[in-house]
Amino acid sequence: MSDKKTDGDGLASLGLQNRLLEVAVIVGMDNETGLQIRKIRQDYEDEPPTTSLFDCNFKGHLLDILAGPQDSNDKGISTNGDSNDAQVTSFKKFSLKRRNASIVKQDRQPKGKSLQRGLSVRRLRKKANRREEVPVSTDFLGNMPSVCLPDESKVHKAQEKSSIHVSVLTDIDGFRHYAVILTFYRQFYAIKTGAEYWSLEINSNPDKRNIVNGNDHGPHSCYVPCCVCFISTEPYLSVFKDALSCLHKDYLSSKLPLRNIVEKYVTNLSLVVCPPPSVRIRFSLGTLPVILPPSTTHENIIDIDLRLPLFVFLKQPAVLMNVLACIMHEQRIVFFSSDFTLIPLVMECFLRYIRPFNWEHQYIPTLFSEIVGFVECPGIFMMGCHSRHRAQVEMIENDLFLVDLDHGTIQTNSNTSTETDGGCIGQFALGMPDFAVQNLLVRLGDFQLHNSVTSVCQVNPVTLEEIREHNLEIRQSVNRKILDIFMEFMVDIFGSTLQYLDYEHQKFNANKFLESINPTDSPFYIKVSKSYMFRRFIRERLHRKSDHFNAVAEKRTEFILANKLSREARRSNSESSVTFNSSSKRSSMFFPGNLSTNHFSEIQQSPTIRKISAGNGSEVCENTHELSLVLPSFPVQGTNFNAKHFYQRCIGVITERLSKLDSDNSQFRSLHRAALLLLRGVYHLAQNDLVAGLKDLNATAKEDARYYPEKILKRVAAALNPQEFRTVQQHSLHRNMTPPTTKASAGRTMSVVRHQMRSYFTDDNTAVYSLSKEPFAFVLEREEVTTDQYVIDTLFEALCQCSDSCLGEVEPEIFNAFNQTWQQLRTECKKAQKTLGEDTCRLPPELIKRSSSDPAGSADQFLTLPEREEIIKISGIVLSSKGNGRLVLTTTRILFIGNGNRECKALIPLQDVLYLKEGKIKNFLSSTPALYIIQQNTGMRTDPTFKIGLKSRSNVWIHLINEVIAGRKRSQDQYDDNLALKSAAHNVLIADAFHSSVTEEDLMKPLEALEWMGKLCKFESQRKNGELTAFSPETQQMLLMLKDLSPKESKKSGVCAMTYSAAGIDETPLVFTMLDSGKLRLLDTTTWDLDSQPIKEWDTKPVCMHLIEHKEIWIGGEDGNIYVLSLATMKITRILHDHQDVIVDIIGASNGFIASADRSGKVIIWQPDPIQVHKTFQGYDEPVHLVAIMKFKELLCCCTSIHVVMCDYDGNQLLRFESGQSPAIQSANLSCMAAADTDEIWAGDDHGAIYAWDVDFSSTYPTRRTGAVTRPKLAGVISDTGITCMLKYNGKLWAGNTDGEIIIFNTAEPRQEATIKAHGGPVTAISALENRYMISAAGEGDGKLVLWRQNKKQ
Repeated sequence: MSDKKTDGDGLASLGLQNRLLEVAVIVGMDNETGLQIRKIRQDYEDEPPTTSLFDCNFKGHLLDILAGPQDSNDKGISTNGDSNDAQVTSFKKFSLKRRNASIVKQDRQPKGKSLQRGLSVRRLRKKANRREEVPVSTDFLGNMPSVCLPDESKVHKAQEKSSIHVSVLTDIDGFRHYAVILTFYRQFYAIKTGAEYWSLEINSNPDKRNIVNGNDHGPHSCYVPCCVCFISTEPYLSVFKDALSCLHKDYLSSKLPLRNIVEKYVTNLSLVVCPPPSVRIRFSLGTLPVILPPSTTHENIIDIDLRLPLFVFLKQPAVLMNVLACIMHEQRIVFFSSDFTLIPLVMECFLRYIRPFNWEHQYIPTLFSEIVGFVECPGIFMMGCHSRHRAQVEMIENDLFLVDLDHGTIQTNSNTSTETDGGCIGQFALGMPDFAVQNLLVRLGDFQLHNSVTSVCQVNPVTLEEIREHNLEIRQSVNRKILDIFMEFMVDIFGSTLQYLDYEHQKFNANKFLESINPTDSPFYIKVSKSYMFRRFIRERLHRKSDHFNAVAEKRTEFILANKLSREARRSNSESSVTFNSSSKRSSMFFPGNLSTNHFSEIQQSPTIRKISAGNGSEVCENTHELSLVLPSFPVQGTNFNAKHFYQRCIGVITERLSKLDSDNSQFRSLHRAALLLLRGVYHLAQNDLVAGLKDLNATAKEDARYYPEKILKRVAAALNPQEFRTVQQHSLHRNMTPPTTKASAGRTMSVVRHQMRSYFTDDNTAVYSLSKEPFAFVLEREEVTTDQYVIDTLFEALCQCSDSCLGEVEPEIFNAFNQTWQQLRTECKKAQKTLGEDTCRLPPELIKRSSSDPAGSADQFLTLPEREEIIKISGIVLSSKGNGRLVLTTTRILFIGNGNRECKALIPLQDVLYLKEGKIKNFLSSTPALYIIQQNTGMRTDPTFKIGLKSRSNVWIHLINEVIAGRKRSQDQYDDNLALKSAAHNVLIADAFHSSVTEEDLMKPLEALEWMGKLCKFESQRKNGELTAFSPETQQMLLMLKDLSPKESKKSGVCAMTYSAAGIDETPLVFTMLDSGKLRLLDTTTWDLDSQPIKEWDTKPVCMHLIEHKEIWIGGEDGNIYVLSLATMKITRILHDHQDVIVDIIGASNGFIASADRSGKVIIWQPDPIQVHKTFQGYDEPVHLVAIMKFKELLCCCTSIHVVMCDYDGNQLLRFESGQSPAIQSANLSCMAAADTDEIWAGDDHGAIYAWDVDFSSTYPTRRTGAVTRPKLAGVISDTGITCMLKYNGKLWAGNTDGEIIIFNTAEPRQEATIKAHGGPVTAISALENRYMISAAGEGDGKLVLWRQNKKQ
């Protein structure tokens, strides 16, 4: 980054964004710098230093810095004297030469000269930065001499061959810059003027050509190295290599100074913008055609040959595997080669191979001689070093892995490791999973590294442009295949991690993942799981990042699922086409990451997946989808040229291409339009056309949200001065920008909150600080202990009672004791579940269920645990009335297991338990306190009382069993899909863990601990207090099911919008619910299963949504934007910025159009395909807020707080419906409306009243009748609280209110039929399902979805 960045300097300080070339530098020695000895062999001080001219290495100097025209308003020198008529392109030219150039005298001290040069860089840079920003810092530029001349910097007697090498530099902010360096040699005459200094003279005197070299002081004819370096933020290494090759040719054939030639190339390359995905930019550098390929994804550009490591390790694939393993394990790695160019290219290839992992540690591909000692540094790094320093590096004791690219070997400098045997894969203590390695080697073996065979029958390109394009196509095709191969390799290794992601709590279940791994592969995964790269990879998966990895994983899952379903279908000999398609779609939509270990074990039998469809949201730019854009020709050097004129020509070219796309109906039309709008917007901003530039950049989101340039807009916002920002406000372009005079408030986002909460705990959830309520609740939710707010509050208060402090915090030791006990109890229950689920526990004869079809009862001789039955409590070995054994409590039964878990001696269903009490059981010597379980006498039992000698734990078991019974009863009464039963099971574990931990640690008296335990048993406590009430008879007659939409949240998010998608052919019927927290939840109405991955692709609070043709969902937000979500990818594809206020409603209008409205009353009619504004108008004239809009026949109704206005789609107001409020409801405001099948409109207000109007169209419909006012035919209060939502369906009006009630009103009679209540918060949405059911959802505090019958159960 630059040294200086001033907020509000104005748009002109930014210049052209995303330009191809950042800066160019010239490095070397010349007649102004002379030659000064460079001491690079500091470790060999015992050798006598040499002072011979041709044996010494000399210091390189920064000779010049050139940057392209960033400020197009700068005026150059006019040829006709009028600076307003013609301008010359301005450059930042930092000449480091002294004003009075002369040969350095012998008494000049080199050190003082060097210091003067360094100071001049800063002075000239600061002076040049008054209006423009230099892309890189002074310190960054100060290292360029060593980067350009990393090792040898000698002068030569004869002309040496020119060369080009690359390097990757990292600035202080962690951003990488890619440097391509041309090194050539210029002839000078050297004269020794000091012990370690020579002055240089230009060969201008013909008499100096025949110099006798016997004179040590010279002058000596020598060839001095000079470097020209191009620096860019994008790795267009091949493009810059071609440009530098042209520059070199021009320099050799031209008599112009080097500076002038470099200026020409800097000018041209600085006027080019890096292409966005899907656009290929073409331009010409003189006679050389240049093609800038786009990225294949929205990640980095790949302009190198990815085959390089394959060639290097062609004969030793084991070394290739071990290098990859070292990188994944984040080892200290040093690459060696005798060619500096090879090292960074190979390192860059390896970083591409391990995608989606990203190397986040030290990365120095070029260690120049002065910093070779960096390999001694602690920490993790990847470095590159010349082979001549290998002996020096091997002496360092730092556990380094040394990769020799010249010989294709890897070894470590530790004493315990030796060089790897090329034939032993995975024997280097870093072995990766064998099946993944074998699959990779098979794929690489099938891949043709050379294209000679395939190109035998092809027509050869003949023109230079055809040849270059042909070579580019070959390189891109090869690179794509290599990336696909290694991406499949990464999916083989890490694809199963997607199964263990908890999207609700944003965590990865590492323990479960490691348990599922093959024991032979565990060391690899254990080490990788602790790496920074893996953690970042998991964070990106949890944030539902759409990339190549997810695309391949989803394709892999679909392929395996298709094979499995096909095999099952063939076995059952049934029709399978519909079943397969439906299941496949559901898996892709609900569980794209549901990849089991068994799935990936089938990879060896499955074919390699090479191609990824462009429709999956990741791959957007295959060659057939790329758009080619030819830039105008560059100006001829020496002519008057204004950058603005070139920008305007580029804008004209882009505008012409956009106009051609208007008639394009291909699926890539929006993709190409977004890319072209991005390019045109950038050129508009460089031209200082702020309004046009921001309009184009904002319009990219309407075409394709992936192209929305958020970073550019932030930079523009930071650079605007107050006057420019006022201009932006006048054109309503400021909503996504921050004013220059104010700073954005640092709100606590969910990611920030999670980071703060995690700081209280170690990785294994051990508390290190005292816990207040917020981190305490956070860890309980995250570890799935409980999400019940009552239980969290009660447990927090109980644990605070164990502390001596009065600060209202839980001490870490107390929390850790509880948490460890809870984990131990849960582990014991899981082990028992696994043991008893293996069908090894035999049932006694009296418990075996016999049937007529199975008289022997062979199928029921063993205890079986159904899938939903869960063990939640198990005792030690105790005495009972049926012998010794263990008492086991499940969610449905009480079991008594004896004889070493091989016999079930008692089985008591919970519904058969009448009551529990304490008693005593007799043994030979004494009696023991016992638990009595009294059962219903069904006639099959001789003794209805079962006695278990639990001693002092009897009263504990009474609480726990009663809690499960109460929770079970609650679930049965409320039809809540066992929500209360599951919650009771959690409460049992918590209460048991609390009681065990506080009594064992002696933190609380036994009676007090038992009292708190009773409070933690929530449902039993409510039953005792009379709070466990059932629903009303009316509600029970119509209630079918309750569904918790936030099962893993203690503070339930309310539902703000809901819509239903009926099933078509090969489709799944779904209910889409939008929560206040911003999450979109999907509910499959065939199984009533909630999706495992909540969708949240927006940062605003959603308000409304609308489903369009089962393809997209339009979501309106509080920020005034409409987010278009694709149902195929579950990703935001477009963002519409046309509204300026909160979006209140989105509906389907006539003729396939879509209508959206904001709070100010602005209505926009949209054409959906392609998305564009068809009409914009104001729905009404009064300054009141809009509540909702609704389609009524071929018209549009706008409901405000005071009336309903009916208008056509041109904005003509036709009818006005006013409430005509009675004195009892004068201050009420309309809150919702609904339409009937007949000519009626219904509305409700915030005082509980409803209104109905007849719509009487005259014969002149739809002529304008703005004066027509209609009074309601019906008005009355049906609720004590405000009406929140309404739905008119099958002759009945369903109206929800703020108390959670739903009033069913018969509109035909009219009369109120029923009042039902199953919500604990305001009803926010009501919808109909398939003419059979109704669904309702509630707001904050409840967050449940309720399924109703449409009529009372008879």
